[in-house]
Amino acid sequence: MTDPCFDGAKFEIIKRYFGLSEDEFTKNVQKLYEWLITQPHLPHDVDYITLQKFVVNAKFLQEKAEKRVDAYFTVRRLVPYVFSNRDPFCPEIKQCNACIYLGFLPGLTDSGARCIIVRLRDTNPENFNFISFLRRWFFLMDIWLRDDNFVHKIHVIVDSAESTVRHMVKISPKKVKESAACYQNVYPIGIESVIFLNACPLVKVLLEKVLKPMLKEKIAKKIYVYADSAANFTKGLNKSMLPKEYGGDAPTLEEINERWITEMNRNREWLMGQGSILTDETKRKKEDSSPSCSVM
Repeated sequence: MTDPCFDGAKFEIIKRYFGLSEDEFTKNVQKLYEWLITQPHLPHDVDYITLQKFVVNAKFLQEKAEKRVDAYFTVRRLVPYVFSNRDPFCPEIKQCNACIYLGFLPGLTDSGARCIIVRLRDTNPENFNFISFLRRWFFLMDIWLRDDNFVHKIHVIVDSAESTVRHMVKISPKKVKESAACYQNVYPIGIESVIFLNACPLVKVLLEKVLKPMLKEKIAKKIYVYADSAANFTKGLNKSMLPKEYGGDAPTLEEINERWITEMNRNREWLMGQGSILTDETKRKKEDSSPSCSVM
């Protein structure tokens, strides 16, 4: 299996952070692919760039990469309310697009990570649907996983300026726990930080009492909460990355949101096809009868 898009420029990130030669890296990805095609319960036509990310996130440990790939397709069966009906044109997703700003900021941080930002666009709680938001979030994660060469680290920025109690009560702790488990245990994406801006006291209490206890300790320690849009949250972020609303030179939240809606819609066929593939548990090898992931 070869990567038609592989070139020296793209490999610089791997060389910089892992010190591997191009040949060593290619062999690791090839080894993962050779394992994949021996697994009858898994799809075999997985994008090469997706396999690259699993290899990098596993820090080139073969067994860990294999488990993550298995879990990536298994979890879609375990959390159907997120991974079913993967049509970005469906009414629920269109409403979410109108209700919430969501998208990756342009460029990379000094540490080579991406940033994704979330903020309410429509402040009416009646239009906020947490499940639709989760589905859209994982749409973008899957698109990024497939298309963004080698970059496997992320900063999550949540601006809760417009959040109210009526929004908070629509967020199910059980769904938060399950989606957090998906993210931690399945996706080959390293969390650099989760930054909450303009957090009211209620949001802070929910984070401390509900969210953090559900997370792995090493991730819980990376959650930062600011009562305002404090300038120090931009540490490590280039001005060219920051939306205009935060004093940067990047496009506005509206423009970023529209760009990623367009990207999501452009990938509709893939999301409804390969992006919706589940494991076929009837074909799982008997010696590996237990799925390799859990959302509990």
